[in-house]
Amino acid sequence: MSRDKNKPPFLPSPDYEVGYGKPPRDKRFRKGSSGNPNGRPKGAFNRRYIGQEERLFDAFRKHAAREITVRDGSAEVSMTMIEAAVRTLLVKVVQGSARHIEIFFKFMALIEKNDRELHEQLQQAFIEYKVGGERELARRKRFGITHLPDLVPHPEDIEIDFEDGSITVNGPMTEKEKAEHDAALERLDQWYARRQRDLAFLEAESSGDPKLKAVVDELRRWVAAQYDQTRANLGK
Repeated sequence: MSRDKNKPPFLPSPDYEVGYGKPPRDKRFRKGSSGNPNGRPKGAFNRRYIGQEERLFDAFRKHAAREITVRDGSAEVSMTMIEAAVRTLLVKVVQGSARHIEIFFKFMALIEKNDRELHEQLQQAFIEYKVGGERELARRKRFGITHLPDLVPHPEDIEIDFEDGSITVNGPMTEKEKAEHDAALERLDQWYARRQRDLAFLEAESSGDPKLKAVVDELRRWVAAQYDQTRANLGK
């Protein structure tokens, strides 16, 4: 039998009712009806495929964090599997094993590389935050905007030393810390106001008494020094 050259070979022949691509009429999808009437199972598209490699990593993470008991001289100490492995490696390094020394230096180089990259990312993030924060504060000042919340941390509290790469935040880092910081400043101001009232009373009582006035002056200097030092420790 000749075959139509324009017809794909995988299509069923119209000469038979049932076969490849032509299921029985009672098994065919009905027009307007879903082939999956129960719908997609809940979370089917949200399930994360976990391959063999990831299962292996999960197993390593699980057992590396497992607590075990090891001998340390005459005593027994508890540590994680990963800590025990590092401890064993370092013992071999101290004993002079060339292979373990090579592994040790490779790990140290990797750790230092990761630490350096993380620090550079952190430093860049603080630089961008400080620059952006200072621009925002200038914008607020220029347009007289006072209703917006304070920036936390405050850009002026961030100090970046480009010589040694250190980052210092001289103030609260979170909203909670800021609330506690503001409450501490308020208590300090209240303490200072009470001391000023006490000193004013003593000063009034010391009129005509040079010795008592000298004591009041010394107390005033001490109160001011305590206030300034505590406020400096708390930051802005």
